[in-house]
Amino acid sequence: MMGKYKLNTYIYAPKDDPKHRASWRELYSTSELAKMKELVETATENNVKFIYAISPEYCDPMLTSYTTTFASSLNSKIMLMWTGKAVVPLSITQANLSSINSRLGRKVFIWWIYPVNDYAKNNLFMGPCTSLEKGLYNSISGLVSNPMNQGYASYIPLLTTADYLLNLVQHKKPINRFFFY
Repeated sequence: MMGKYKLNTYIYAPKDDPKHRASWRELYSTSELAKMKELVETATENNVKFIYAISPEYCDPMLTSYTTTFASSLNSKIMLMWTGKAVVPLSITQANLSSINSRLGRKVFIWWIYPVNDYAKNNLFMGPCTSLEKGLYNSISGLVSNPMNQGYASYIPLLTTADYLLNLVQHKKPINRFFFY
């Protein structure tokens, strides 16, 4: 599905993989690595970048002076993800991006928490993506969207977000777009 609809980036960052979060120091077993290799190969075959994320910075309330200091010491090629002013912001604006980019010393990679519904399990968020301000491409290094656990129900919001990003690519500049998480 991702390759077919030009969704070119898959970020592996599952909350239920303890070795991705709390047990990050533990090595994956041979069988776990074989499954990961299969996932990477499937992504590659479909022209999708596979990215293994390490515990992302989420939003403004979770940022500390440690975060700012840590960000300034990282290689400039390492992208830092950010969800917005809140874990699930109503929108992301140019003003929001100016502030966070200045604080972290680089253009952030947006982790758009839409249409994910793990915080509202009785809801399906199936509307189009309408909360991203135009012109964001100037201030971000990429954008991924976080789907619901209900994969097919995620198609409309994911594809409208992909359309937004694809139009940026065609008219302005290349940008990392999409995920499936």
